[in-house]
Amino acid sequence: MVKNMFLRTVLLMATFMMPISLFAAASLGVSPTTITLNPSQKTGTLTVINKGDKVVNLQLSAKSWDMDDNGKFIQTDTGDFVLYPKILTIAPHKQGNVRVGYMGKLPKVEKAYRLFVEEIPPIKAKSEETGKIQAGLSTILKLSMPLYVVPTDTIPSPNVELNGVKIDKKIFQVGVKNLTAHHLRVEKVTVKLFNHDTLLVEKSVTLKLKRILGSRQLFVSLPMDTQKFCQKANKMQLSIQVKNMPKNYETERPLNFGCQL
Repeated sequence: MVKNMFLRTVLLMATFMMPISLFAAASLGVSPTTITLNPSQKTGTLTVINKGDKVVNLQLSAKSWDMDDNGKFIQTDTGDFVLYPKILTIAPHKQGNVRVGYMGKLPKVEKAYRLFVEEIPPIKAKSEETGKIQAGLSTILKLSMPLYVVPTDTIPSPNVELNGVKIDKKIFQVGVKNLTAHHLRVEKVTVKLFNHDTLLVEKSVTLKLKRILGSRQLFVSLPMDTQKFCQKANKMQLSIQVKNMPKNYETERPLNFGCQL
C-alpha cells in the first residue's frame, strides 16, 4: 500500500515536471515559427493560436541570442524591439496578432534573438491537499521562436569551412565556421581518417536543428577512439552537409601525430 502510494506520488510529480514546451505545443500555436526582419521590412506579425478550452492571458518578450563554440546558446535582455500588444488575451480556439518592430540600428552581421510567448500565471491558484500531494496545480504555457534581423534583403547561399579540430580520448571535434553573415543549419558531418591511402576509421553524425549564427563557429563532436586512430592517422577527409547549400563542403588535410592539423 505504501509502495503504491509512493509510486503514484512519483508519477504525479513527474507529470508536473515535464518540459513546459510539451504542454505548450498542445495548447498554443504560433505562425510563422521564425521571423526574419531586414532593411525593407523592419516589422513583422506574429499570430498566436489558442488551441485549448480556456482563455489564456499571455505576455511577450524578446532576448538577444548568441552562441559559443560548443553550441551553447546565451540569452540576454534586449530593448531592440517594440511588441504590440505586449499583453494578449485570447479566447478558446481563437487567435490574436502581435506586431514585432525592430528599433535598433541595422547590423552588418545578422543579429539573432528569441521571441517568447508566455502565459501570465494566476494571482492565486486554489489547491487541495490529498495526503502530501497537492492537487489543482496549473501549468504555465510558454513558447519561444527564433527572431533574426539581417543586414540585407537578400540572404546569400550558406558557406562554411573547416576551422580547426579538437581531440579528446573518445571524441573527435571538428570546427565548422560560418562564412556568411546569416545563420545556417548543419545537417551532417563525416570524418575519415587515413594512414596514407588506408582508411582507418569513418565516423558520421546527423544533426537536428543545429544552427550556426552568422560569422560564428561550432565544434561538432564525433565519438571516436582517438587514442587508437590518432597514433596512425596522417590524413583526414571531411564532408559537411548544410541545409540549402548547393553542394557539401569537402576538404582533405594532412595530419600530424595526434590528429593535429
